[in-house]
Amino acid sequence: MEHTEEFIRKIKEYQSKFQMLEQGDGIVAGVSGGADSVCLLSVLKELEQEYDLRICVVHIEHGIRGEESKADAAFVRELAHTFGMEYREFSFDVIAEAKKEHCSVEEMGRRLRYQAFEEIRKKEGLNKIAVAHHQNDQAETVIMNLARGSGIHGLHGILPVRGKIIRPLLSCSRGEIEEYLKRKGLSFRTDKTNLEEEYTRNRVRRKVLPYMEEALNEKTVQHLAQTAELIYEAEACLNRIVNEAYEECLLAAEERREKDQMEKRLAFRMASLLDLEPYLQKEIFMQGIQRLCQKKKDISRTHMEEIRTLLSVGTGKQMVLPHGIRVYREYDKLCMELLNKEKKQDKTWQESGEGIVSLPIARLEKEDSYEEEIIIKGKCYQLGMTLKKNEKSIKFSKKKYTKSFDYDKIERGLCLRYRSAGDFFMLRGEKKQKLKSYFINEKIPRTEREQQLLLADGAHILWIVGRRISEGYKVTENTKQVIEISIMEKEA
Repeated sequence: MEHTEEFIRKIKEYQSKFQMLEQGDGIVAGVSGGADSVCLLSVLKELEQEYDLRICVVHIEHGIRGEESKADAAFVRELAHTFGMEYREFSFDVIAEAKKEHCSVEEMGRRLRYQAFEEIRKKEGLNKIAVAHHQNDQAETVIMNLARGSGIHGLHGILPVRGKIIRPLLSCSRGEIEEYLKRKGLSFRTDKTNLEEEYTRNRVRRKVLPYMEEALNEKTVQHLAQTAELIYEAEACLNRIVNEAYEECLLAAEERREKDQMEKRLAFRMASLLDLEPYLQKEIFMQGIQRLCQKKKDISRTHMEEIRTLLSVGTGKQMVLPHGIRVYREYDKLCMELLNKEKKQDKTWQESGEGIVSLPIARLEKEDSYEEEIIIKGKCYQLGMTLKKNEKSIKFSKKKYTKSFDYDKIERGLCLRYRSAGDFFMLRGEKKQKLKSYFINEKIPRTEREQQLLLADGAHILWIVGRRISEGYKVTENTKQVIEISIMEKEA
């Protein structure tokens, strides 16, 4: 009894810190039947009278594990009835939906879950959605985001509160949760897919974290979760500074539409931008882009650095980013403009910065494939890109100017450009080679080096077009999605 009371006290303190619960809240509780969600439901039951909660249990049957999946639904349905709570159930064919939307099964499952939670929340007049993420989930997320190079915004991991979503168990470890269930005499279901190592999170959960706890520190999970919380607090301070700097630099938001739609053009004071540290400059650029198109997918750190180069060049220089954002210098202003999709200029991806063209690869997730004309330093190329699932029947082109790559290994986004200091690619055995060394070893004349077109992900060169590709992006048996890219120079 003492352990369960301490456990509940810990959760109450955490939810109070982040103001998760208020008197009379109506809560959608996402319950899969696993230990974490059963614990969440039990905790909400413990707090039900104190906070005068209305709780509606929602279970999602993903159509992946056949009879086991149906048994999970029956288990959660019975649990909800035992606790005297309302119950709603959804069933989806997640695999089919993932294929249709060209995304991973994990991502599609997440989308459908939250869509269902939100549907019930609105329909039943509830105001919050409770999910069962805990400290171990937080630690896994921080590790994955760190490995992917997500920067400060990814290192805060899973937020305790995000809009209407609350996570009351985020301060508790998986071990604490299982001990609580044991002492309460509560059973739960085990999802066998959580034991499979096909999914990245499962590999982190089953291999990376246990190794870190054994080899580095037994409190790794706790420390990673605490670090995420510290970063979350620090980010709140940084955001205030960024917002103040943004307003100071903003000259005008022209052709502003209605509140629920986008601004079309932003202009910033050059003098004010130049007074700021690089970090603040880049955060202002990102905020401007989000205000224009309400998206940041495919906008990378490389793009932010490219925009910074416009601060030191003359009037007339410009670049075009994914989502049709044009950034350009205009005397003492730096301007961002959301291009009209009907303009011919938006159909041909124009030169970006000093001979850089950013490729909008996110479009492939909806269109499968498409072709565009691109212009770099006066030369016109025909670009073709196709995204497809890696299957045994897949056929790879042997053409010199068509190559295939592992789509999921792309970190910062793709661009076509010419060489830059620090460029490299990978040889077999994960050996890195500088592009400069390759040119020297291959005895490529200096004049050709300057004209050699490159497909790049940041400083990592995927393809020295017409020559070789990096081993780091090669398609292997573990590749899930393949991006095929062709680029041919067009005659004038």
